[in-house]
Amino acid sequence: MATPNEQLRNTLQEIKAAFKANPYIQTIPADGDPPEKYEIRYNILGLARDEDGNIIETRNHIVFISIPFGFPHFPPSCSPRSGTFHPDFDQAAICIGEFWTKDKTLTELIVHIGKMISGEVYSRENVFNDAALAWYRKIAGKLPFENIDLSLPPLENTVSPALSEELIQPPGIDILNNDDFTDSTDYLDDEWESDLEKQEERLTPSTLRSSGKSSVNRIQLLIRQKRYYELSIFLNELSETERPEDLIDIETNVESVLKNAQNLQREADEFEHRGDPQKALELFEKVAHLVPDFPNIEENIERTRNSVELSGDDWTTDEWAADDGTSDQPGSPDEPPPGKPKKRVAFFEETTKVTIKYLPLLGGIIVLALAMFFITPLITAKSHLEKSLHLYNDCAQLIDQGQFKKAQIECDEALSTLKKISIYKNDERDALQKQIKLTLASEDMIQGLSGRVLFEGKYVRKADMDRVSDFNALRKEGDALYDKSLWLNAVDKYRSALKNVKPIQENIEESYLRDISEKIRIAEIHITANKGSALMSRGELEKSHEMYASALSEAEALPEELGRDLVTMIEPKIHEIEYLQHLDLGEKFFNTDDWESAVKQYEKALQLRVNSSISDNRRDVDSLYANMAEAELFSYISGAKNAFSQAKLDQAIGKYQEAIRLLNSKKDLLQRINPDEIKQQLERIILRTRIVQYKQMADVHLQNERHSEAITTLEKVISAVNLNNLQDDMEFKTIIEGTRQTITETRDKATTARRIAYLKDNYKEIFETNYSAAIPEYLSDPKVTFLRNIEGKELYELQCLESNRGRKLRLLMLYLYDPILKTWQFYSESN
Repeated sequence: MATPNEQLRNTLQEIKAAFKANPYIQTIPADGDPPEKYEIRYNILGLARDEDGNIIETRNHIVFISIPFGFPHFPPSCSPRSGTFHPDFDQAAICIGEFWTKDKTLTELIVHIGKMISGEVYSRENVFNDAALAWYRKIAGKLPFENIDLSLPPLENTVSPALSEELIQPPGIDILNNDDFTDSTDYLDDEWESDLEKQEERLTPSTLRSSGKSSVNRIQLLIRQKRYYELSIFLNELSETERPEDLIDIETNVESVLKNAQNLQREADEFEHRGDPQKALELFEKVAHLVPDFPNIEENIERTRNSVELSGDDWTTDEWAADDGTSDQPGSPDEPPPGKPKKRVAFFEETTKVTIKYLPLLGGIIVLALAMFFITPLITAKSHLEKSLHLYNDCAQLIDQGQFKKAQIECDEALSTLKKISIYKNDERDALQKQIKLTLASEDMIQGLSGRVLFEGKYVRKADMDRVSDFNALRKEGDALYDKSLWLNAVDKYRSALKNVKPIQENIEESYLRDISEKIRIAEIHITANKGSALMSRGELEKSHEMYASALSEAEALPEELGRDLVTMIEPKIHEIEYLQHLDLGEKFFNTDDWESAVKQYEKALQLRVNSSISDNRRDVDSLYANMAEAELFSYISGAKNAFSQAKLDQAIGKYQEAIRLLNSKKDLLQRINPDEIKQQLERIILRTRIVQYKQMADVHLQNERHSEAITTLEKVISAVNLNNLQDDMEFKTIIEGTRQTITETRDKATTARRIAYLKDNYKEIFETNYSAAIPEYLSDPKVTFLRNIEGKELYELQCLESNRGRKLRLLMLYLYDPILKTWQFYSESN
């Protein structure tokens, strides 16, 4: 965060850079290094009151700006040092309304006030000067008084503001070149861009003379910004007296540029209607490049760009697609690419003709086969029986060796071999077959095939004996890790032990299993809490809170004797996280000027600190109380600012006074922001607000011609300044001088009002005395007007109606008052 001095130095550099050699605005730093106050002189046409109270046009306006504490959260104080006549200007302050936010800069504020002076900006309600508002409403059609761009750097041939207005010549456009009409973007195709460059070269005349400086400035700005559509409208609206000379070429070429843009727009519309958004987008973008302010061009570009994106693959053509769009993709096993017709494949079977050439040889072979039919089965049956017996013996030996699967294979093969015996050896076959089946169905074979052996009178898996041994080893390793608080490793060991022993859990003591399960739950709670701690150290408070809350929920679900210590460990951590969350939210609201929300968060943080066992860091506690006090202070000041902007001056003063009381009561906590200095500034702000309030009250009295009440109210302004011992301060000294002048003018008005009242009360006697033919009872409807001062005497015009014999005549008399001799006398213009 930048220090106040760094902010002030940065502000000074910004102001210097923004208004260096600016013909309209001059900034003069004052009071301090870096300065906290600036005098701003505006060379801008606006209204003011002269010494006689007349409203005049002038280019000389002075504003004094003071940077307050809490800047930029709170706006600078602005007060006029000249008689600027504006609805938002008062002798003591300038109302900048809702313009100021902490994201605004002093440079932007200075420009904003310049726009106020020019009549471009003014409030329509809750104003400081009702008379000015009435005046501005009457001349609303003529505002602003001149069209100038205060944000633009000065032109090279702009005359110094120090010269008289008669010597200021309007700047010409002949200083422009093609750079003002084109940019370096290589966006358009060469032929089209070449035509555009020729078009734009013609758009700038070699010289341009004007009788109106503001219209030339406006034309120049629009050409530089390529806002040709707006330029066309502006040129059409210019009156003959405002039109610069030699403007025909610009008008002609602007029309040509707009015509080109319109042609491109129409062509783009056609492509879009034909379903080619890509081509339409290119043409719309050309229109935007040529005339950036062409009507609806941004909407057209956005619409066609969305159409291109939505179309996706629809713009690509599948080289294998058939004309009717029904062909499959290349590589389809069912359809070939277009142009490659399917081939019909015909299959033919050829029949081999067997010709028996040797019928006698065939007969001999048949006889030999019949002889072998009876001898071969006997030999084969004997062979199969011997083989089966051999296989069965191997099966029995494998069973004895505990190789049950191999034994099963041998027995199954023996049975398969026996099935081949069908004619001879049937009894022996059946006996061996029965014995083999009994062996396969035996308990030893069945349990053996399932991997179990007879152990302590029960069939158990041989591997289970090893599992029990492994289980005990893993359990002991897990316990060792658990005792060292190596929670994650302990859980891994415990889970491995349970996984290995799961098939034989009935053979494990229940107490072992229960103990492991409980330790896993406790270890997992510690693991979750450790994750919460790591997240907390990284500042990820929300995720940390979730972890600790999950751990707390699991701990509370444990039996009390197991979860009690865990709950005691976790709860303070959750409170500490919530405490830090409230602090973070408080800071967030503080930085966004939401002071009330910040105070609420700080209060919650304090409550947690008091009620929970959060580490008592005195420095943190002091910082928290200081933040809370500052938030309360700024809350009062912000409320006062809002009330002031709504012209609720009593409410604003009350809020400022609350802020001062807070400064007095919590001075020690507010040392970071220099409470004494803030108090002085708040007292000045309260004084300015009271002055505005008194001035508004006086204006109401004056409008109702209650001059005595107005004078009494204006005298309160001087008394308030003197009461605060600020009568010698430059700002308030100026206010006192202006107030005294207003009091003098008001007394003169009061005196004049008394003279007029006297003349109205005595008009019959006056007319009877000076007009011998006037009959008092025929006189009525008196009217008195103060005309002017003549050699220290006051001249009044007195009128009345004389009604006699059905006719009415208006009598008129000039009457002169000598304030020194305090006498009245008849006056004639011939005197």
